[in-house]
Amino acid sequence: MYRIRGKLVVDRVLRYERLADELDEVWAHLGLPGSPDLPRAKGNARPAGHYRELYTDASRARVATVFADAIEAFDYTF
Repeated sequence: MYRIRGKLVVDRVLRYERLADELDEVWAHLGLPGSPDLPRAKGNARPAGHYRELYTDASRARVATVFADAIEAFDYTF
């Protein structure tokens, strides 16, 4: 959703795992007062444990295939 024919077409992509900090930077860049108020919806909806434990070999391979561009662009690893 942020690429056209493989080319990045937005000014910035925010990482969800750092969303609060990155939104603070955007707010400051735009000269907006204060910080954005992020809701904590579904914060406890996931099962306990590390996310890696929730994947099978097949589901991990599927995620790697479907999200290969994003994994490479943002240097993510499983």
